[in-house]
Amino acid sequence: MKYELNNGDSTFYFTSMITNYTITFTTEGAYTESFEYYGTPVTINGYYVFQDNISELVLSDEDTTRVFDVVNLTTNHLTIELMNTPDDDDIYFLEPL
Repeated sequence: MKYELNNGDSTFYFTSMITNYTITFTTEGAYTESFEYYGTPVTINGYYVFQDNISELVLSDEDTTRVFDVVNLTTNHLTIELMNTPDDDDIYFLEPL
């Protein structure tokens, strides 16, 4: 995983807080995020949907809904940018394990 914030590589900042991050999508529209936040295990289960001709990815769980611009999507790569945040470029580069 790579993380950029305001056009700069902030992967170290992200991984100093969040470790062992994984996200799994099912064909039925469910997702699971798993990670450790400062060493505390966290699991988020929810549902996802692609909108606007697959240009947006919406992740919804019991607490929140996050909307991402899909920058790049292939079978081997997903690059998403978090929308509606104070930081202009909050970008995640994800690759399958």
